[in-house]
Amino acid sequence: MPGFITHYTTGIEAVDKMSDNYIRELIARSNHAFLVGLQGMDIFQYTFRSKSHRSLSYRTAGSGIHNQEYAAFFNSMCEAIDKVESGQRDACLAYLAGFLCYYAGEKTLEPYIAYRTGQRLPTKSRSSQARRERAGVETTIDTVLLRSHFHLEPSQLNFGALTYLSRHDAALIGTVVRRTVRETYNCRISNSEVASGLKALRRSLVCVRPDRHYHRNLMAVMKNRIIYEDYMTDSNDYMNAAHRPWYPYLGCMEPVTYSFEEIYQMALMHAVHLLDSLDSYVSWGMHREELISEVIDLNPYDRVGGGD
Repeated sequence: MPGFITHYTTGIEAVDKMSDNYIRELIARSNHAFLVGLQGMDIFQYTFRSKSHRSLSYRTAGSGIHNQEYAAFFNSMCEAIDKVESGQRDACLAYLAGFLCYYAGEKTLEPYIAYRTGQRLPTKSRSSQARRERAGVETTIDTVLLRSHFHLEPSQLNFGALTYLSRHDAALIGTVVRRTVRETYNCRISNSEVASGLKALRRSLVCVRPDRHYHRNLMAVMKNRIIYEDYMTDSNDYMNAAHRPWYPYLGCMEPVTYSFEEIYQMALMHAVHLLDSLDSYVSWGMHREELISEVIDLNPYDRVGGGD
């Protein structure tokens, strides 16, 4: 998955590129719900529990959106939102809008991040080593992207505000997520577990001063944390400014040479398209099947190397 900040910037810039319509106004009114939606089901990836029945629920919910069940997932989410009282539906729709931006980022950016992570790992590597390597790729891209597009360093972001939900909105969104996961994966989670996922995400985001010795010592004691460092440079060219070839999926016969900036612009284009489709669904009577079709037809690399 792309990093926290990459999902955040994708959503913010996609909204800026939208035309003035109802969904854009709704996002402005319920911006906290939209910001939480930008992290999708990744909020469950930050909850660390023992291998119990409940933790199985977390892992299923957290990994489910990465499966090939997108149509069922988004259909279940739309159905869950329809069951919310009309006067309280704004926060849920804003959350869905954020989730669609998250989905566009996952489909477009994840193949590159996965490839770059695997490229730097030895043939036989432990899962902990893979997590560390992936975290290095994600946080570097996050920091460079934030600096180049927003002229900010990670310490200038208020991570607490970006993961905040009022108690009322948290209950509404928790109900939508719970019903969506139950209907799609036959997996039961509670509203409190959704709230716990948000709290765990908030605790996991750490920004440290640019001191390599301090950074190494902190890494040794703060496991399972996402550590950002100001003024980080892209010494390994994770942004692929050199346009080195890479393969977007297993079995791909032809490499692509897109830089991360180029596929990031693709992700923005797809996110804007999905937000406009959501506006057509909510405001102009588009059938749900058409919206779902727009979602599942999003395949940025379908014409590369024999893609379907």
